[in-house]
Amino acid sequence: ARSVSLTEAGEAAAAALRDAPVEDSPRMRCEITSILFDWVFDGPINRITQGEDEITLEYGRGLTRTVHMDRESHPDDVEPSRAGHSIGRFEGDTLVVDTVGFLPGILAGQVPHSGSLHVVERFTLADDRKHIDYEAVVEDTEYLAAPVTHRSQWDYRPEQSRSNLPCDPEGAGRFT
Repeated sequence: ARSVSLTEAGEAAAAALRDAPVEDSPRMRCEITSILFDWVFDGPINRITQGEDEITLEYGRGLTRTVHMDRESHPDDVEPSRAGHSIGRFEGDTLVVDTVGFLPGILAGQVPHSGSLHVVERFTLADDRKHIDYEAVVEDTEYLAAPVTHRSQWDYRPEQSRSNLPCDPEGAGRFT
């Protein structure tokens, strides 16, 4: 497991998460936790769609993110949400997505994040066009003592169909 250094406020928030009853977990209530955890959690059922001025990232858990490709900066009045507000640009063949404006929540597992969460993701299509090399740099000056970098590779699996089955809170609670 990756070690994440937390600030004093982050340690207190993590302790509160650990001490909370299982039924208080957003995951056990079938709620979205974060753009990072839910992307990995739902794996191959996700979809990326490129439009003229935006790119849409669809998560299998019902979360849809819009990456605004026609903006250079975030608006001052971002309404906090689980998806945050994303702007993007291409650096060569790499899509770079900058996201801010998150509701406080759970980054992954028992690692909390504050409303100060800032995520920069890089999506690079591999030469074989069957994989995406993914990197996320996660900063949260309130809860994380230092930025955290996550790297992974995603496979293109067109033979797998998307599932829009709703999450069942009773079933989700069995996996604690």
